[in-house]
Amino acid sequence: MDYLLDTNIISYVVEERASVTRRLSRMSPAYRLYASTITEGELLFGVENAPPSRRPRLSADIAEALADLTVVAVDRTAAAAYAVIRHNLTSRGRIIPDNDLWIAAVAMANDYTLVSHDEGFTRIPGLKLEDWLA
Repeated sequence: MDYLLDTNIISYVVEERASVTRRLSRMSPAYRLYASTITEGELLFGVENAPPSRRPRLSADIAEALADLTVVAVDRTAAAAYAVIRHNLTSRGRIIPDNDLWIAAVAMANDYTLVSHDEGFTRIPGLKLEDWLA
């Protein structure tokens, strides 16, 4: 199985949240873990937004967390999935933040299961979703 980790899940890895680290430690080597470039950007923004004294350590922790993942770029298939997802949610008045739309689009375009603790993703029909904190 292929998992795309959302920004909040990688943040929980960095924070060493027990339920997430426990889940990762029990995973079969057959499972593959990914992050999107959108998530990487959100994490790097978090570094830039942190107090200057925390930036070096936070940057190193994020780099270490991302080193264990394959970072997937947004491609044309994801762009097409984004358009469908956004249209669907907009037409139902159930829109979610743009970055979340792009992360979901990457997951759907690549047939990944998205791992997130963000309720907004439950609004997206057909998205395979797991919450490792539930």
